[in-house]
Amino acid sequence: MARSALDWSLAGTLTTTRAHHSLAAIWGGTYMLHTPVDEVITEGGKFVGVRSGSEIAKAKFVIGDPSYFPDRVRKVGRVVRIICILDHPVAHTGDADSTQIIIPQNQVGRRSGTLLLLLLWAALSHALASGTES
Repeated sequence: MARSALDWSLAGTLTTTRAHHSLAAIWGGTYMLHTPVDEVITEGGKFVGVRSGSEIAKAKFVIGDPSYFPDRVRKVGRVVRIICILDHPVAHTGDADSTQIIIPQNQVGRRSGTLLLLLLWAALSHALASGTES
C-alpha cells in the first residue's frame, strides 16, 4: 500500500490520466476538457451541473478551475511552478534525461506536497537552432 496520496504509475502520468478516463466511462462520469462553461447550475445553493451551449452536464460534484466559481472560492495558499534545467543527471534516476520528484507533505511537515520537474540540459539542446545562445 502506498504511503502517499500521490501514487504514480511507472508508465507515467499519461497512464494515470487514461485510467481516470476509463473509470469515468465505466461509472458514467463525464470529462469536459477545454469546454467553455456558459453557466454553473445550482439548486438551493448546491451545485447540480454546468451548461455549455445547449448541452447540460449534471453531476454530484465538479472539479474545475476556480475562475468558473468566483463567488465560491477563497485563497488559501499559492502554487509555485519551477522548472530546473540541469547540466547533469539527477542521482539515482538511471541517468534519465528528465524526471519528476514528488515530496509528500507528511514527509516534510507541510500542508501540501511538492512536485519537482527536472530536465537535463543535454536533452533540451537538440531543440535549439544552431548558433543560438541561451
